[in-house]
Amino acid sequence: MNTLLIIFDDLAPTVEDYAKAKTPNMDRLAARGVTFSNAYTPCAICSPGRACVFTGLRPDTHGVTTLGKKLRGKIPDVTTWPQALRERGWYTMRSGKVYHKGVPECNLGGDGDDDPFSWCTAINPTGLDLNCSGLRCNYTPRDTHVVGSGGAIQWVRAEKGDNIHHDYKVASDVVRAIKDREQEDNCFWAAGFIRPHVPLVAPERFFELYDDMDIDIPDEHPDATPIPDYILRQWCSEFGLTKEQRIGAIRAYLACISFVDEQIGRILNALEEEGLTDDTLVVLTGDHGYQLGEHGLWFKNYLYRESVRIPLTIADPRRTDTHGRTCNALVEQPDCFPTLTDLLDLKVEQELEGTSLVPLLENPDGKVRDGVLAQVHWGHAEGRSIRTADHLYCEWQLEDGVKKQLFDLKNDPREEVNLLHDGADHPAAAEPAKTLHVGWRDLIC
Repeated sequence: MNTLLIIFDDLAPTVEDYAKAKTPNMDRLAARGVTFSNAYTPCAICSPGRACVFTGLRPDTHGVTTLGKKLRGKIPDVTTWPQALRERGWYTMRSGKVYHKGVPECNLGGDGDDDPFSWCTAINPTGLDLNCSGLRCNYTPRDTHVVGSGGAIQWVRAEKGDNIHHDYKVASDVVRAIKDREQEDNCFWAAGFIRPHVPLVAPERFFELYDDMDIDIPDEHPDATPIPDYILRQWCSEFGLTKEQRIGAIRAYLACISFVDEQIGRILNALEEEGLTDDTLVVLTGDHGYQLGEHGLWFKNYLYRESVRIPLTIADPRRTDTHGRTCNALVEQPDCFPTLTDLLDLKVEQELEGTSLVPLLENPDGKVRDGVLAQVHWGHAEGRSIRTADHLYCEWQLEDGVKKQLFDLKNDPREEVNLLHDGADHPAAAEPAKTLHVGWRDLIC
């Protein structure tokens, strides 16, 4: 089998709570595989999440827990799965942001925090996304002037053509690699799209898809707000957007998703034209989710489902019996590597901490674990959580002590009512708290 990886930046599956993104090509891919509706990252920020995908290890093990930590910093000889393929004679190539690269700096080219051991060919396309003409809007000019447009609620409704955009060029590079193959089989192609990362830039026609769409969003702050005050003091919260402004930002976010979806279609078309659809395993995923104003928060690096839930579809053309199915089992990013080793009959010496999802590709009604863990870091604060089918339990280590949260996911799926608010006790917190301190291995079935 050849293998195609499609990886998004900042794509939140939870946007479906407000409006269904128009994604005919992702739907087309889902019809050829299994979509995992409860897939999560162990660390909801770019570098750590991507390290989890490619090493099959959790953040405490691979050592990438913040943007400042580098892959191979803690484990210099760690094996990534593109590297494992390359060492076994595969042709491996990427275009765009696969490992971490800054946005929008990646439009200038450069490797960023790439892993050269992984690739035979690595391409860094430039884009004129921020220099194209069009309607420009920035709701956070004062709050985000220090971090720049890569941390602003800003968008550009671009008037120039698709071909100047970074993600269009990523798709073009992958299409070219498919059509001008270095070898006939055992190829690994990776498309690293930067959208829908802010600034939200897409051609005008994709914005038009959502101009008249009704978007029903909840209030930013429910009555029993569960957020530790320290988190609300961070730069990416409390922007004070009106409901209309927030809806405008969500429409821009959806436009970017549809723009990337069209690029995915170009790649899938190339596979069909080359007669490779039935010989290519496709994995579509993301680095983490995204806050769109829920709980008063924007961007990522939180423990709420909007931050930690990720897209994940695995399309194996050999398993036609389960094509088009949705799996609701709890899975996580480190599962990607062991799943690929199983699907490709690949032997690696490195001990992997994820679990193969092949049993779920064969039976989407099954499960491989009882819960997933996550962690985030904010300066002097650290948050850790355990998520099961019924509850989300969080502990925040803050300067003024430990803050705890417990959410009943059956009755409160948006995680708005903290059952441990103001130091209250709850019997459902005992077992998750114990497991959180014992370690993640007890979660594997």
